[in-house]
Amino acid sequence: MAVLDLFHATAHIDDDLHILCDSQYVINCITQWMPGWKRKGWRKGDGKPVMNLDLLKQLDAAIVGRRYRFEWVKGHVGHELNEAADVRARAAAEAYQREAPVPSGPGFPGGTHGGSGALVSPGSVPISVPSYTQGSAGSTGAGSASSSALSPAPTLFDD
Repeated sequence: MAVLDLFHATAHIDDDLHILCDSQYVINCITQWMPGWKRKGWRKGDGKPVMNLDLLKQLDAAIVGRRYRFEWVKGHVGHELNEAADVRARAAAEAYQREAPVPSGPGFPGGTHGGSGALVSPGSVPISVPSYTQGSAGSTGAGSASSSALSPAPTLFDD
């Protein structure tokens, strides 16, 4: 869902998108498996229907004409942007569970997490990650990790 939301949020941008994502499943669905599934009527090699079909069809539509490159980042190892994305996802999920307004915007201005007005942005851990490139599509999805240290989070769309 995060990758789909990013494609929608960046629909007006005509640049290549560099998508950081901690889900190899999402990356493989879009960059490797989806074309074959479409040719087979959205069926897998064993003839069974593809899971998450509604989301995959929405992703398929959202990437038309877009230029994007996926970079897999390992979750839960201190990658700064992956940690920041997890904080935002967790804040939205917790607000939903409490039936409270869900924070919005890249930095959740005025949003809180863990009783503080700031969001997690821990130091990053250097890791080696493969990149996956695809022409004619684009978005960014970053995943998950947890942290108890709170400090201002990076703005995802800064230059």
